[in-house]
Amino acid sequence: MKNFDEFIKKIDDTELKNVWDEIIKKRREAKKYTITIISIVDIILLIFFITMTGVFRSGTFSTFLVPQLLFMTLVIDLIIWMIIYTFKTSKSGALYNQKYKEIVITKLLNEFVDDADYVPLKALDKEEYKEGFKEYFDRFTSDDYLEGSLEGKHKIKMAEVHTEVERTETDANGNTTTTYDTVFCGLYFKIRMNKAIPSNLYIAGYKKSIGFKGTKLKMDSSEFEKLFDVYTDNSIIAMQILTHDIMEILRDFKLKSKLCMDVYIKNDIIYIRFNTGRMFEAKISKKEIIDKKIVKRYFDIMNFVCTFDKMMLSIVEQTEI
Repeated sequence: MKNFDEFIKKIDDTELKNVWDEIIKKRREAKKYTITIISIVDIILLIFFITMTGVFRSGTFSTFLVPQLLFMTLVIDLIIWMIIYTFKTSKSGALYNQKYKEIVITKLLNEFVDDADYVPLKALDKEEYKEGFKEYFDRFTSDDYLEGSLEGKHKIKMAEVHTEVERTETDANGNTTTTYDTVFCGLYFKIRMNKAIPSNLYIAGYKKSIGFKGTKLKMDSSEFEKLFDVYTDNSIIAMQILTHDIMEILRDFKLKSKLCMDVYIKNDIIYIRFNTGRMFEAKISKKEIIDKKIVKRYFDIMNFVCTFDKMMLSIVEQTEI
C-alpha cells in the first residue's frame, strides 16, 4: 500500500499555481462585474415597477406585491449570474482542468502503473466494456483512457465510462419526449493475469444482475454478505479464491470509501468498476492549489486496485486449479 502524504509531496505544482492564480483573479473580477450588472438591472426593475404600477402615487401600495417583486428580481439575478459569471470563468476553468490532468493525474497514475499511457480525451471501446459487464444500455460515452501494466506483469486498461438507457414518454396530447437515465457512471478497469482460472466469479456490490449465469454463493462472513453478493459457476474454485484476506480488503475498501463496486473474474481477466460518477476532473479550491481531498479519493482507488490485483495474483498462482 502506497502512502498518500509521500505522493503529494512529489507533485511540482508551480505551473498549475500560475493557472490557479489567474483563475482566482478572473473569478474576483467576474464576481465584481456580475454584481455590478445585477445591481444596475435591479434598480431598473424597481424604477420600472414603480412607474408602471404607480403604487406610490395612487396610494394603493400593497405588501402582497413585495414578495412577487422580490421573487421576480431573484430569478432574473440568478439568470444573469449564471450567464455572465459562468461565461467569464469557463475558459480559465477548462485550462486548469487540462493542466490538472497533465500534472496531477498523470503523476498519480504513473505512481501505480508502469509504462502508463494516459490519454484524457481517448475513449474505451464499447464492445470491450461489454466483455465484462453485459447489462443493457442505449448510449455509451467514455474518456480518461489508460493503458499500462502493474508491476510489469499484468496488462491493465482503465477508462471513465458512462452508460445510459433511453426512456420515451408520451403525454395526453401525443407529444413525445425522450430522456436518458444513467445505468453506470464511473471508473472501469480490465486487468489480464498471467494465469487463468477455469471458472467465472462475479462479486456484486453495485449491480446484482449483469446477465451472469451462475449460482449465488453462501459466504462464511455475514458482514461480507451484507455488502456483496457472490455468483459463480464453480463454487469450489470460488471458495479457493475468496480467501479471508480477499474478502477483508473488499469489505474494508467499500466501508471506507462508501463506493459501490463490482468485480468480475473471467478466466485470466479481472474486470472492476466503481460507481464514482465523473472521475479525474479538477475541483478548483479557493484555499489551495490542489484539492487534496479529491486527489486522495483517486489515490485510494488506484491503491486498492493495485493491492487487490497483487493479492489475487498471489492466490491464483498458489492455488492448484
